Amino acid sequence: MKQTNGQTQCTRVYTDAPATATMKRSGLVDLDICCNVMINWATTHLDNPNVGATTLAVRWALNGQRLFESRNRRFAVDDSSYRIFNNGSEFSSTINSATPVECYTVCFQPELAVSALAGIVTPDHKLLDDPEVTAKPHLVQFMEKTNPHDAVVSPIIQRLERYKDSDVATHGWFEEQFRLLLVALIEVDSKIQDEIDRVPAARAATRDELYRRIQNARDFMEAGLSGPLSIQEIASAAAFSPFHLLRIFKQVFGETPHQYLTRRRVEAAKSYLKNTDMSVTDICLAIGFESLGSFSWMFRRHVGVSPEGYRNRIRSSEYIKSMPGFADTESVVLHRVA
Repeated sequence: MKQTNGQTQCTRVYTDAPATATMKRSGLVDLDICCNVMINWATTHLDNPNVGATTLAVRWALNGQRLFESRNRRFAVDDSSYRIFNNGSEFSSTINSATPVECYTVCFQPELAVSALAGIVTPDHKLLDDPEVTAKPHLVQFMEKTNPHDAVVSPIIQRLERYKDSDVATHGWFEEQFRLLLVALIEVDSKIQDEIDRVPAARAATRDELYRRIQNARDFMEAGLSGPLSIQEIASAAAFSPFHLLRIFKQVFGETPHQYLTRRRVEAAKSYLKNTDMSVTDICLAIGFESLGSFSWMFRRHVGVSPEGYRNRIRSSEYIKSMPGFADTESVVLHRVA
């Protein structure tokens, strides 16, 4: 199947039931039956205007960044994150990369989320009497924010990436993975209240609003890693004053906005150094550092070696692991214990 958004790209569609998929000009996929679906494609350039309301979905990307804009908010997904989109969300999306960015979207039928939540919150003895849970919640609304990869959702995402084209990937396998993914998303979302409770405000409604705004600030920063960002710009994007932003950001995330940006840019640099052949200078410019000298100094301070030294060390380690007869320390220890 082909999709055109500035250039031709291959789009793969995976469903949990036999279905016929049709690609629309907007880039969305139409299915001839109601089912859950995963869409996978790669491109260097994308310019999708607002395509209208979409269904409940989770989106992530590999080997680069996919940018979104929605209701005057800017956010992104990349190798380090995923994001939930509620049913009815509207957004525009762009990609501008020297190398192909691989994009993933899993779209859920909204009623599946309702059933999943009902099955989680309903006591076992009631499920025995009413397996389908007659009294279900009417709506499932997630906190829309960019989530760093974790130990709950990300393993399922990685399993979908790894096995999507293998012999095990039947409709039944996708059905199970999609249901497991949805339960994992609900689990992660349920823990957000613990984070909200750490926001320093007496009223619950104030804590909720402060949390939403500070998440908007962090999402704005994540989407702007490749360019300069001022405290004033970040604060304005989240409707904070600069001093209010500094105080709330440190209390919620445990680091200042500048510390957060520096750490994330160093993490992005490590990914470029490991996975691409880009020069250190090009990487410096791609992640928003003002000069090669400041980038090299900051990288060495955080990582312990220069950018080029880090690349050489990573590639030497991968070469050694690829040699015949290599066994890493963990495998040797496990063998000896056994």
